[in-house]
Amino acid sequence: MSDAQESRYAALARRVVEAHAAQLLHDVQRINERTLRELGPLPRGGLPVQVKRKPKPAPWAQSVQHSTPPHVDARPVPRVPIAERKNLAMSRPAAPSVENDLPAPLVPQELCEILQEYPELIQRLQDVLDDYVRRPNPITPFDGAIWALEGRLESFISEAHEELESAKLEGVSQRIEIAKNKDFAVGYARFNMGAMSELRSYLEGEESR
Repeated sequence: MSDAQESRYAALARRVVEAHAAQLLHDVQRINERTLRELGPLPRGGLPVQVKRKPKPAPWAQSVQHSTPPHVDARPVPRVPIAERKNLAMSRPAAPSVENDLPAPLVPQELCEILQEYPELIQRLQDVLDDYVRRPNPITPFDGAIWALEGRLESFISEAHEELESAKLEGVSQRIEIAKNKDFAVGYARFNMGAMSELRSYLEGEESR
């Protein structure tokens, strides 16, 4: 390999590392903003320290207390029907899942365009989304899907590196070129995923607007 090719790959690797660092910083900032929006800012003095409590005795060690039967003339306590009880957790829109009779989201268009020559990789990304919607992150469904996709893309990068090294050992120029193209494609897809606005809208609905 010539010095020009070496410098070109070094520059490409440097840009990939810088893009990775920028993406990580963006993800952390997005998580912090989401946490601040849902939980509010920390108290000025920090989180309160919980005082350690004496553990409760075992049930068999507690004295049995017989409740006094209610007076005959006592008025019964009205009970709220189950249908009228409000559950704040259930009031939030549920993330799409198989249990909700909603199909899994499709692989984002940005990734499909980058990996259009590798349909088997696109199918593996779709499998990741299919598995994710079965047990989505209830607090940050979009971030959870992004992390799942990033994990699979990083496995693609490792596989492409291995294929490229194997091709170099064999010394077949055509196979080396194919492996280089695949290695570049999966690396570019990992660090250029885009805004994924359609995926965010699908998973979070009105919350993302």
